[in-house]
Amino acid sequence: MEDQFAKDGYNGSSTGPALLMFQGDVPIIISSPHAVNHPREGRLKSGEILTGTLALQLASMTRASVLVSAHTSEEDPNYDVDGPYKQQKLLTA
Repeated sequence: MEDQFAKDGYNGSSTGPALLMFQGDVPIIISSPHAVNHPREGRLKSGEILTGTLALQLASMTRASVLVSAHTSEEDPNYDVDGPYKQQKLLTA
């Protein structure tokens, strides 16, 4: 499962979606914004290894919704005030 994030030195696969999103059926959202490398203040910050896989597995086990950064983009999903990651809408039960 980690292979999708580990591609290209943890930049992720550039051919797949930038964000992985799965809708769960319990009122919980699991977020993994740093599963791949990401920019911060003009420098590339290393991805947090295994966090994307952990989020996907936890969501699968708990039926929670999940949002994971799947490849390096121009945003730092957790640090930036706004961007595609924070604009995603996941509904919870």
